[in-house]
Amino acid sequence: MKVAVFYSSLLVGERIMNLLAEKGGVVVAGRRLQTDESSQIIAALEPNLVIIDAELKSGAGLEMLRRVNALPCPPITVMTASMTFRQYRHRCLTDGASYFFELPGEFDKLSALVGELAAKGLE
Repeated sequence: MKVAVFYSSLLVGERIMNLLAEKGGVVVAGRRLQTDESSQIIAALEPNLVIIDAELKSGAGLEMLRRVNALPCPPITVMTASMTFRQYRHRCLTDGASYFFELPGEFDKLSALVGELAAKGLE
């Protein structure tokens, strides 16, 4: 399973990378700090899973989510945020996120999801 990760916090990004490294069958196809070229990167890498930090600068996380979902064959998307507001989670899911996890509190749920998807052998 190929995964692309976009994050704003080096600490959270490294923790996500460590989580992915522990899973068998997972290849990190790309990892980036904030980027304006996300949809082009994702289209080129063709990941099965994209993990996006919803707290990217100036609403870029939600915009990235919308661009990813507009691709012809959009990958599974996971939005992460340190915000625990129910409305924020709802907004991300309404805008097309497959999953939303509050980090660091739900790293275990993110880990379980990645393990489950990797076990399915997404190619």
